[in-house]
Amino acid sequence: MAVLRHPGVPAALLACCVVMGCYAGFLFVLTLRLQDGLGFTALAAGPAFLPYASGFALCGLVVARLPERARAVLPVAGPPVLAAVVVALAGLAAAGWPWPAGNVLLVAGGAAHAAAFSPLVTRLTAVVPAGAAAALSAAVSTGTLLAAVLGVTLVGGLHLALGAAGRHGPALTLPPALLTAGLLLAGAVAARRATRPAPDTRPVPSGPEVVGSPP
Repeated sequence: MAVLRHPGVPAALLACCVVMGCYAGFLFVLTLRLQDGLGFTALAAGPAFLPYASGFALCGLVVARLPERARAVLPVAGPPVLAAVVVALAGLAAAGWPWPAGNVLLVAGGAAHAAAFSPLVTRLTAVVPAGAAAALSAAVSTGTLLAAVLGVTLVGGLHLALGAAGRHGPALTLPPALLTAGLLLAGAVAARRATRPAPDTRPVPSGPEVVGSPP
């Protein structure tokens, strides 16, 4: 637990967990919607997520080459973009799969996911000493796995509850999407706290040293 005492680590870890939990819930609900709602076979539903993976991979390659100032902004900007993508897909997929707009949105969603997650993990590894690397890795791996379970439980549970109540169309897809979007916005707030520069705690010179007098 000592690794959580480093400045910025709890907020960054929370933001990572929120993004991964929302992704898992989104993946679960969209898979059910494609297969049970729109009649896709499992073989057809699987490749539907290739644009998302492509967007994630492409953004991950680009992020490493960006300047530090840009990488600090991405974790805050990524979750709102992913939230907008989830809500847009829920609305467009209410009656059928929106080709090709769905692919464009999935690419944007994957890129936003990478922007929100990858720079934060890089930041986490930079703010802890080398001796805490194993503990940090365990915290990130365990936290994101637990978050994925919670995401499927919350978002997927809402989707299944609405389906059991006989809801269909927008009434079935929009509430889980709005819940996901709200969680992602909370993740953006956590990411903002994590990327905020640490305060300078060095003592301020006083007396003769301030005016440049010799020691």
